Amino acid sequence: MKFLKDYQGLIVICSLCAVGSFTPIYVVMSSGRLAVEQGAGAFSTLPMGVQYTSIMLGAIPVSKILMQYGARQGLLMTQGLGWIGGVICLLSAIYLSFPLLLLGVVFTGFSVAGLHQMRFIATDTVAPEQKPIALSLIVAMPVVAALGAAPLSSWVMQLFGSGDVLDNYVWLYATLVGMLSIPPLILLSFKIPTKTGKIADRKIDLSLLKKQGVKPAILIAALTYGGMTFLMTATPLLMQEKGFALQHSNAAIGYHVLGMSVPSLIMGVIISKLGLRLVFWFGALNYVGVFYSNVFLGYSYPVMVLALVLLGVGWSALYVSASTALAQLLKPEERLKIQGFNDTCVFSCSGLAGFGAGVALYSVDWLGINVILLVLAVLIALASLQINIPKSTPN
Repeated sequence: MKFLKDYQGLIVICSLCAVGSFTPIYVVMSSGRLAVEQGAGAFSTLPMGVQYTSIMLGAIPVSKILMQYGARQGLLMTQGLGWIGGVICLLSAIYLSFPLLLLGVVFTGFSVAGLHQMRFIATDTVAPEQKPIALSLIVAMPVVAALGAAPLSSWVMQLFGSGDVLDNYVWLYATLVGMLSIPPLILLSFKIPTKTGKIADRKIDLSLLKKQGVKPAILIAALTYGGMTFLMTATPLLMQEKGFALQHSNAAIGYHVLGMSVPSLIMGVIISKLGLRLVFWFGALNYVGVFYSNVFLGYSYPVMVLALVLLGVGWSALYVSASTALAQLLKPEERLKIQGFNDTCVFSCSGLAGFGAGVALYSVDWLGINVILLVLAVLIALASLQINIPKSTPN
C-alpha cells in the first residue's frame, strides 16, 4: 500500500498514457487508407498532417491550461476533447466523409497534445534520481496500445462486422471511442500528487533557450519525430500500393510501435549507465539502418517490418534522450514554460512530415523519402555534440 501511495501520481499518468496512446495508433493504422476510400487520393496523408498540426497548435494552449488549472483538471479537459474527436471520426466512417475525418483528428490532436505534456508531469511525481526511469516508463506506455490496438480492432470487427471493408472502419473507430472514454474516468477517480500545480506566471519563457543544451535537445526531438512520422505515414501507403491487405499494414504499424515502446522500458537505465551522447548516436545509427533496409533489401513484408522496427527503436533512443536532457537541464517550474514551445517545434515538424509524406511518395518516390531520413540522422548526430550532461546529473 505504501508503494501505491508513493507512486500514485506516476501510476495514474502511466495508465493515462497507455490508454490515450490508442488514439495516434488508430489514426496511423486507418486514417490514410480510410481517406483513400473517401476519395482523398494524393491527399490521403492529410489526416496525419492535420492531427500533428493540431498537436502543434495545441501545445502552448494546453501547457497554459495545465499551469493554470493543475495537472488533473487540465488533462481532464484535453482528454475530453479526444473523446469528442473519436466520435467525429466514427461519424466520418459511417457517412464516408473526408471533411468529418479531418475535423475529428483536429480534436484528437488536442488530446494527444495533453498526452505529451505528461512526460514532464511524470518526472515531478518521483525523486530526482528516478526521473530518467519515469520518462522511460511514460514513453514506453504505448506498448500497451501497440499490443492491443490491432488485435482488439480485429476481434471487434470479427464479432460485429459484416466483412465489408468500410464496415471494418466503422467498428475500428467505434472501438477507439470506447477506449477514449477511459481517461476521463481515470482522472475523475484518482488524484495526481505532483509538484506541477497552478503556476502564477503562465507565460512561455523563451529566455530558457539560452541555457546550454536546450536548443539542441529541442532540435533533436523535432527532427526525430518528424523523420519517424515521415516514414511511418508513407509506409502504409506504399504497402497498399504493393497490394498488402489492411491487416498486414496494421500489424506492421503495431510492430513499429513495439519498436518505439519496448526499448523505452529500459532506455532510462541505459542513459544512466552510458550517458546521453552514446544513446543519441545509437538512435541515429538506427535511422541509418532504416535507410539501408528500405533502399537495398527490397519491398518484402519482413523488410518493411524490419525497417519500421528499426525506426521505432531509433525514435525511442533519440526521443527519450532529448526529453531526459530537457528534464535535467531545466528546473520543474521551468519545464512547463518551455514545454509548449518544445512541443510546438516537435509537432510542426511532424505536421509537415504528415502533410508531405503522401506527396513525397508520389514525387520523389520511396528512395527520396529514405534519403531525407538519412540526412536527418546526420543532423541529429551533429546536434547531439552540443549537449553536455554528466551521466548522473538529476535535477
